[in-house]
Amino acid sequence: MSVFFCTGASAQVPKGHDYGAYLNECIDVGIGMKPELTGKGFGTEFFTFILHQIQQNNQYPLRLTVAKFNTRAIHLYEKLGFKKSMEFTATSAFITMLKK
Repeated sequence: MSVFFCTGASAQVPKGHDYGAYLNECIDVGIGMKPELTGKGFGTEFFTFILHQIQQNNQYPLRLTVAKFNTRAIHLYEKLGFKKSMEFTATSAFITMLKK
């Protein structure tokens, strides 16, 4: 598989619950892409498609969790309207981001 996406609890980092990262009612979204496909512009096209599918008839904000070191992904998410919400540390540092 080259790309994937998930929603709900599958898109959350379990340790984030200890920090209250998932208290607000949101739709959690997660995406992934094979490393050899990153940096070629596919992420924008892929995630835009996913967001369009999820946002149809949706009244809740979207939330994602990203590893803080993944600056390329954070840039993509900001470009698509997500804003940093909070940080927490599990095995590494993570950021939650919201799109209302």
